[in-house]
Amino acid sequence: VIGQKGELVCCSPFPSQPTGFWNDPDGEKYRKAYFDVYPGVWRHGDFVEITERGGVIVYVKGAPEALLPRCINALSGSFDAAATLAVAEEFAAQGLRVLALAYCALPALPDSLDADAVEQGLTFLGLVGLIDPPRPGAAQAVALCRSAGITPVMITGDHPATARAIAQRLGIIGDDDEVLTGQQLNQLSLAEFEQHVERVRVYARVAPEQKIKIVQALQDKGEFVAMTGDGVNDA
Repeated sequence: VIGQKGELVCCSPFPSQPTGFWNDPDGEKYRKAYFDVYPGVWRHGDFVEITERGGVIVYVKGAPEALLPRCINALSGSFDAAATLAVAEEFAAQGLRVLALAYCALPALPDSLDADAVEQGLTFLGLVGLIDPPRPGAAQAVALCRSAGITPVMITGDHPATARAIAQRLGIIGDDDEVLTGQQLNQLSLAEFEQHVERVRVYARVAPEQKIKIVQALQDKGEFVAMTGDGVNDA
């Protein structure tokens, strides 16, 4: 499968083909088409066209808090968005990266790939918990930084409960320390943020461009800041 690792979760029932097509057990051919994730919205959809029969099935994966409000029923029958979100929160608190999966059927591929227009009236399929454990030696590296007078700060796009669980395992925060989300950060001016930036050790559901705001606020407080990460926006 060409794309993000999480797409393997959605596409694993269908053997991947080099052309971007794959077949189901009955010989039906499927084709994927993408629309881009837009900043600040933790959602991603994959269009899958059933070329033999016509029509389109839209498979969507994304953050449960963003996707569940767009679901009207479930493949398994009854659907309770609040209860499902509570289960997702439990998974996240265990340190799992949680995805919600859903789909809807359309008569044809839409002219516009606008997510807000397409991702409506979805049928909920299930939740997936992915284990993305810290690298070996990460906790020791955090402890070494602390012993040298360096304060580690974690910035992630994960759910705040997932971020808290991982940060506690690494020794970055304690039970009562604050986790600030990207949505909360958006509501603060730079001046307001600078008033408590030195107390925040974990940021969750953060968009790449918000990392600049965090670094700028720390520098404005006279801190020397270095960043490392595994993405191009961490350079």
